[in-house]
Amino acid sequence: MMVDINGLSKRYGTFEAIHDINIKIEKGMIHGIIGENGSGKTTLIKCIAGIYRPECGEVIIDGENVYENPKVKERLGYVADNNKFFPTYRLGKMMEFYRDVYKNFDVEKFKYLNHIFKLDMNKRVRELSKGQKMRLAFMLNTASCPDVLILDEPTSGLDVMAKKDLFDALISEVEERDLTVIISSHNLAEIERICDNISIIKNGTMAGQSDMEGIMKMARKFNFVFDNGAPDGFMSHAKLVSVKNVGNIYTVVFNGITDEEVEEFKGMQPVYMEEISVNLEEVFVYTNGGDGYGRKNTV
Repeated sequence: MMVDINGLSKRYGTFEAIHDINIKIEKGMIHGIIGENGSGKTTLIKCIAGIYRPECGEVIIDGENVYENPKVKERLGYVADNNKFFPTYRLGKMMEFYRDVYKNFDVEKFKYLNHIFKLDMNKRVRELSKGQKMRLAFMLNTASCPDVLILDEPTSGLDVMAKKDLFDALISEVEERDLTVIISSHNLAEIERICDNISIIKNGTMAGQSDMEGIMKMARKFNFVFDNGAPDGFMSHAKLVSVKNVGNIYTVVFNGITDEEVEEFKGMQPVYMEEISVNLEEVFVYTNGGDGYGRKNTV
């Protein structure tokens, strides 16, 4: 299912949590949404899931608006950061409830997932830890065989092995069923590993959006060596966001610099010039002005 988010804005009273968000997610893609706490990620996720009605814009899934549309919602799975179930239900009863509500619910898939996650089906929901509730939510929503699976901080409360099991199961679903996944997470290493595309939300607006290769080029790091110090124009470059200098060696970071602009640095005749790879966490910190990364500094 194609997911089209067009001009989406949502307010809480006078506070605008998200403003003019536009995202297109192709069928079978894993799309990551990242941002600082309070940036609007969860509001965006809940609008995509059809929980919140936006003030402006729309979320179109497979050609239909998601809000108050049971036909579309029965094809969605939603795993929240804080999952709410019937607290007195035993897990087996919870599974039966989902089986009765979702016509595509696959009991055998649920049992297979529980073989991996190992929850006691005789326990009551209220007896589960946060991590166990997260496992249960993932199992129930995955076994419902949705066309779009929406995950908000799905590894919250999970240990290292449970995180690995969850992402292995998720990737298998994408490969086997062409599942479309929308995932928000603070664990950027996980996002980098599994996502095809990324949207960066900052202060409720879109700060960047691209495939993984494009996102990784939003912030580019280099080592330069100059015989007689950095030439005029280098330290004052408009896209320079971080400088660390030891002797004649300059480690610098640029935001949004193009390949053509990189070629221009060769005209400054550095003795040595090398691009250094960055990870998604570094890109996020540099582009958000993080201390020690996104502010100019000299050592």
